[in-house]
Amino acid sequence: MELAVFSMFLLINYLNKGLLMNCQNTFQSDLKQHRLSSGLSLKALSNQIKDTYGIDISTSMLFRYENDAQSIPFNILWVLSDFFNIDLNKHKVINSASSKAFKSALIEYNNKK
Repeated sequence: MELAVFSMFLLINYLNKGLLMNCQNTFQSDLKQHRLSSGLSLKALSNQIKDTYGIDISTSMLFRYENDAQSIPFNILWVLSDFFNIDLNKHKVINSASSKAFKSALIEYNNKK
């Protein structure tokens, strides 16, 4: 099962359970601030995400996410929040139970590949 399909499966489960909440655009502005304060270019962030999580995110998509020109898919949202240690609860994106469940499932999935 590909990561995108797996992520969609989890997202549907979260939606059905009412655990996923609307992402506020503050996450996206915080994302840019975290990247800049970490001294990372869009290219460097893209490379580090690929090296750390095995997920390709183009620099143009990162730019669009940061500038609220594109909604962030849930699996990418989790990866970016984990990478920068951004609390999704602060942004009312998900509650801690669903965050832990998704993280555990994603780690388990990646270990099986």
